[in-house]
Amino acid sequence: METSIKLATPRSGVQRLHWVDGRPVTKEQGQIVSAWQSPEKGAPKRVVIRCDGVLSDEAATRDAQGQLTTAGFPCAVLEVRYTIGGLTKKVLVDALSQSALAVWAESVDVEPVWDMRRIARIADSIAPCQEQLLAATANSNQGVGDTGVADARWLDAIHQDFDEGEGDPEWSIHPIPEGARGVRILNAKIGGTIVSLQDAAEQIIFSADSFPRLPNGAVEYFIDDDTVPPTSIIIVPTVARFLFLAFNSGTIATFDSPAWIEWIMAPATLPGN
Repeated sequence: METSIKLATPRSGVQRLHWVDGRPVTKEQGQIVSAWQSPEKGAPKRVVIRCDGVLSDEAATRDAQGQLTTAGFPCAVLEVRYTIGGLTKKVLVDALSQSALAVWAESVDVEPVWDMRRIARIADSIAPCQEQLLAATANSNQGVGDTGVADARWLDAIHQDFDEGEGDPEWSIHPIPEGARGVRILNAKIGGTIVSLQDAAEQIIFSADSFPRLPNGAVEYFIDDDTVPPTSIIIVPTVARFLFLAFNSGTIATFDSPAWIEWIMAPATLPGN
């Protein structure tokens, strides 16, 4: 039995992306490496997009002798676009080691892209890596592996959103990715000391509405306690569209390096709060 309509793009592919002179290489953009479509019109299937990749060159810059001077950060990701019932959505997935994203869809395509949000939010302290290799394959056949654990994740940098004011507290605003089931607020370093940002945050708010309309749209005010590990998974409430993190004024600027939250797009990965 056919598990996909035959398409010009194969179900499995790979693409190399380069970051040169502060910008992506134009000819490498827009290359779809994996595509799938249900053989039954209007009949969505469970599709697993297997993701993988490698950091080919983590140098952002080299000196005149060709020696590495500044290490870059992985900023190329896989953009998974899928359709269901005429609705199109997209998900970003970090792909430096094997992971998988499960979706119910009528069609899927996967494109390696540069995460411009990440690049902008870490630009004050580190540049993107120069070269990444990203691969993807779409599988809808339950007999050959689409029933395994799905564990797709995507990193978003904590950064003060100055357009929301410079008062106390300061806010980092994060749109919730499509299909995100949980989030981890990762630890940071301040003055050489490891700091739990989950503990340091004054407020952690999930909201169905934009920041200027708070408290309208607030779904959950998360309260940490000593019984919860500082980087445990916080379950994302249904209908929430944004995560707002509040810190004491000046905290974000004291980070030794960029700090992160990790979105988890795996329905089965829900232990936590």
